[in-house]
Amino acid sequence: MMRHAVEPLSRWRAAAAAAGLIAVSLLVILAGSCAGSDDASSQNPRPEADPDPPDPHADPEPPPSLEMGDFAQSADDQSFSLRNVGSRSLALGGWRAGLASPSQANQPLPGGLELAPGDAVRVHTKAGAASATDVYLGFDVAVAPSLFEPGDAARGTIEVRSPNGEDYFTYVIPVQ
Repeated sequence: MMRHAVEPLSRWRAAAAAAGLIAVSLLVILAGSCAGSDDASSQNPRPEADPDPPDPHADPEPPPSLEMGDFAQSADDQSFSLRNVGSRSLALGGWRAGLASPSQANQPLPGGLELAPGDAVRVHTKAGAASATDVYLGFDVAVAPSLFEPGDAARGTIEVRSPNGEDYFTYVIPVQ
């Protein structure tokens, strides 16, 4: 029984001795880190400040803003317009245009296509030579005149989607 009364005291002494050893070791480490140089900045260098920190109050870049419309049908083609209604130029090269249905029948818009604010371009389903006002998706001649079907649940919506898929616009073709 006596052993239990002495053992906790022995543990306490061992713990106190260990704590004293730790305290002495810490003092030696601290003293060693201050020795050898009077220049405190060489011991604890500060990171340089970012020369151009971001302004936390700056407005984020506005998202792209496209207006789609003016669907037209001809014997060998279908077309629609894209207008940049945003406040910044919009590079559309590589974006994809086509059906919004699960079939994902779509084609990339030509590289280099850029719309300044207020500019518009006509997108055609058939093949053709691109110009400043017209671009061509190049669908097969059997598909181009009938890709979209106004009023159809699956084929009545046009989708234009960014290369990463984050930005997209849809246009439900009105029944005429």
